[in-house]
Amino acid sequence: MIAPCFSGGGMRLKIVEAMQYSKPVVTTPIGAEGLGVKSAKNILIGHSSADFVQHIDHLLKSPDFYFKIANNALLFVQKNFDNMKITEDLCEFYIKNLS
Repeated sequence: MIAPCFSGGGMRLKIVEAMQYSKPVVTTPIGAEGLGVKSAKNILIGHSSADFVQHIDHLLKSPDFYFKIANNALLFVQKNFDNMKITEDLCEFYIKNLS
């Protein structure tokens, strides 16, 4: 998925959704802002149009790299955005702070 975000405004749900479906994402620093992702690990972040071209070209020419980013993206979303995980963290917060 190519997500050239040039202005901020909340979390980019389409990026998280693409990652959930094991799609490698190429975005800008603004597109990745607040998600906690790491470039070249679970997403690709480009600072210029040349970066975007380079990232897309690498994904197309290297299936191993493509699947590495795709799999890491899915694992990242499962770990950080799963509803059960968020619910557990919220319950722990309340137990810890209301006791």
